[in-house]
Amino acid sequence: MNYKTLSYGVCLIWISCLCATFSFSQQRAGFVFPEPAMEFTVMFPTIPKIENVYANDGTGKSAEVTLSDCFLRAELLTMNSEQATNASRLTDEQLAGIALAYGNANGLSNATVKTGSNDLGKFARLRGYKTVANVPATFETMFIYGRKEAITLTVGGKSSSFPQKAITDFFNSVKTAVKSVTPKKIDIAITGTQIVLNKTPIKLPAERNALFEILGQPDRRSDKLNTIYTWDGLGLIAYERKNQAKVHQLSVVVNNSDMNYEFWSRASFSGVLTIDGAILTRNSTTDSINKTKKGSPFVKVPGLPFITELVHSDLTISIGRALTYEYSEFGKIVEISLEAK
Repeated sequence: MNYKTLSYGVCLIWISCLCATFSFSQQRAGFVFPEPAMEFTVMFPTIPKIENVYANDGTGKSAEVTLSDCFLRAELLTMNSEQATNASRLTDEQLAGIALAYGNANGLSNATVKTGSNDLGKFARLRGYKTVANVPATFETMFIYGRKEAITLTVGGKSSSFPQKAITDFFNSVKTAVKSVTPKKIDIAITGTQIVLNKTPIKLPAERNALFEILGQPDRRSDKLNTIYTWDGLGLIAYERKNQAKVHQLSVVVNNSDMNYEFWSRASFSGVLTIDGAILTRNSTTDSINKTKKGSPFVKVPGLPFITELVHSDLTISIGRALTYEYSEFGKIVEISLEAK
């Protein structure tokens, strides 16, 4: 059986990509594609054949190895910011639809799809069947979407011995350079205009270094209209006006998966957040908060129905809601922002 005939090209409907420089490097156990510095890498047992690939007029690189009992193929595409945003917004249903359309286009029968998210990123894994040269064969394709890159792994082999050891090793070798984040706990209590972080009171605007002493050094800094500091493990974001050393806004990320900003925390806030005695979670509603909190209620902001706020003389507390990566009054809470007036 010629396993080369089992190979088929990847067609990611929504992706066009920017060409990057790819290579592979030898390690003791095999050959790494494309190169260790990229977001994704995968290991081949022998030197793969490297080729250009195209998707919606974009280009990327593929690597492929044909063995005696199976073949292994990887394709890596670099996404621009718009494509990365589109990828992050794909629902499980959309992922499954892309994978099934891919299977149908390549003549696979009895295809099944598994979707989800793991430390590598958002993924869809397709399995289907096809007879090649009168031999029943099994195929699997795994689409993995990272922050800036997408990798597609395609394998095929005789159904009678599937998955072959090389296929198992191939899937198990996929790595990402993006570090997973372990949530860390910090409790926040807000009473009136007083903010207490783990029993330490602060007042906004706060000296940058004073905040760092409480929270530790931030994981990331982003230079936008504001200088933005992100604590990925804590689920906190601080905003500092340019050329100042004082933080005027602190945001608590209650849901890290519903917004797609590069400075958004990679983990949700995992501590206890209270405002005037009311505990807030992503499932809280304005009514439930107002019923249990003391003092003035949260009210909607005219023209911005996805925000409710509580305005004090020197501090504004805002609750933002979003649905499928867009701010929406029908969504769940994604952030609580504390801003000095």
